[in-house]
Amino acid sequence: MKQGLRHIKAFLMVAELKNFGRAASQLYISPSTLTLQIQQLEEELGLKLFDRTKRSVHITPEGQQMILPLKAVLTEYEYALEFSQNISEHVLGSINIAVLPTIASSLLPLWIKEFKKEYPRVKIIVQDLNANEIHHAVKSGTADLGIGTVELSDPHLTFNRLFEDELRVFFPPDHELAARKDIYLKDVIHFPQIVTMPGSSVYNTVKHAIENMGLTLENLDIACEVRYLSTAMGLIESNIGIAILPESTPINIKQMHILKKKIIDFPDTRTIHLMRLKSAHESLLLNSFIKVIYNNHKIF
Repeated sequence: MKQGLRHIKAFLMVAELKNFGRAASQLYISPSTLTLQIQQLEEELGLKLFDRTKRSVHITPEGQQMILPLKAVLTEYEYALEFSQNISEHVLGSINIAVLPTIASSLLPLWIKEFKKEYPRVKIIVQDLNANEIHHAVKSGTADLGIGTVELSDPHLTFNRLFEDELRVFFPPDHELAARKDIYLKDVIHFPQIVTMPGSSVYNTVKHAIENMGLTLENLDIACEVRYLSTAMGLIESNIGIAILPESTPINIKQMHILKKKIIDFPDTRTIHLMRLKSAHESLLLNSFIKVIYNNHKIF
């Protein structure tokens, strides 16, 4: 194809905005240059791409059919360009990840370790945030990837389900729950509770389960409210209370004496998703990291 990527970008911009003046402004070129690029592309393709009058621009049926193939050409070129840059720079770069604290301290280290085998010089920036903060970080572009629960749908983001993170009850070994074969939610709520702060995905999931029983969290004996699960673990070990926490919550068995058991009738799980900004450019490094995640997430 003789005409370059500038001509393809010009066509796609006009097709999106349906206005030559605004498209030229977005591309930082003059309207006459844009018109020439479209004409040259039409000549090479042998197709009329737009019907243009003084007042309006309409894409032709032939032009409409060319949108997807030309987008694919542009995407493949950008992918190849990034790949070549990575090779020339010995695969330098960074990935910024916003992730729930439980995942950050349990699965994320495994994913980073696997990723570093192929890309040892890529820097991973980790933001351990709650569910709402992850959503905002991805939407604002301060994170390339979000790993968490979906509290609100958003047309600007893509959500891909990763796994179901079931909730368990955590308690010290000498607690009376340790002697029970089957544990139900009604058994759990009678003991002092360690709960996470409002706004977290764990808080929302537990709150919903309690409300299904016709109760509220205010009906429970809340011993402590914490932000970090590591704090909850210390309080549980000290027998301050018990807690309903995700299966993914890491326990250092060498240092802590804590048991966890399934709650037979707990109604909800915490669905973990990958979140990305729809308008973000394709990234070889990020796609490689996501591939590692999908190949190494089934450990619970």
